[in-house]
Amino acid sequence: MGRRKPSIKPPDTSLGASVAGRASSKKRQRMSQNRASQAQAKDVQDFNPVPELCEQAQLDPSPGLEIARLEAVRELAASWRAECAAVLGGRKWHAHFEQWLWTARSAHASTSGSEAASAKSSQRFEKANVGTAHGATANSSQESVPVLPVPVAAAAALELARKLERAGMSAQSAKEACSRLDMTTRRLAEQLSASAANGALSDTTDLVECMLATSTGVASEMASRAPGQRGQDSETEENLCGIESETQLVLRCRGVELQCSAAHLAKLLRLYETTMEADARTQSADDAAGTQLHAAPFERSASAEGGG
Repeated sequence: MGRRKPSIKPPDTSLGASVAGRASSKKRQRMSQNRASQAQAKDVQDFNPVPELCEQAQLDPSPGLEIARLEAVRELAASWRAECAAVLGGRKWHAHFEQWLWTARSAHASTSGSEAASAKSSQRFEKANVGTAHGATANSSQESVPVLPVPVAAAAALELARKLERAGMSAQSAKEACSRLDMTTRRLAEQLSASAANGALSDTTDLVECMLATSTGVASEMASRAPGQRGQDSETEENLCGIESETQLVLRCRGVELQCSAAHLAKLLRLYETTMEADARTQSADDAAGTQLHAAPFERSASAEGGG
């Protein structure tokens, strides 16, 4: 009787297969992220601003310039609402818009290595034409992102298209909507660039009215203060003329109004003046004094937050 060959049990590969599957998934994820990064870099490289406009544009912030930026962001918000609000839900459209706006700016955030080189070509345009989204001045050496994202980061278009498709819009319609928003953003940025270049927005003699929101026509002690004009003492300036922090104020300049609390405005003014004091070390005393523009911080903040 012949000997039976011992049966050989096949090795259990379930664990190995699981590990291999996870590795493959991570590899695909890395490849997807790399493609998105390359697309963002290409966006920046493909956008070539007009050098003449960059060189001539006024870099110092002014109420007029910040008002123009705010109105541009508000126009972009209106276009975004027309394209997407009905699909994503009317009441929450502005929250979706703010998320898209910050994602759209991601191509201009601090970069390193090869990405920094690709972003350098648009840096001058960003500073000269659309300002910065944080509270620093437009000609500050700090890293900054533009109020208007030109070009719109590829990740923002992809994310918005997916949202629209999940909400019921066809893939083609979602792609076209994103394309129209990109074109609108570019058009608004070019208009700002042209206006800044010819000096139409750099008038620092604009008066900024600060009114009590609850008393129509009754101005506070800050009413009609010209940009650069400081209060009689630091305590008065810091406390906004002794107005209670919860009081709602209305800032008005060039026919545009913004509403905020006295506490919020005081905080923005302190942050802005701290930045200006740091910048003044590299400027003359006259230059530093001329850039104390009290409406600019809140206008910039409102633009960064979607024009609300």
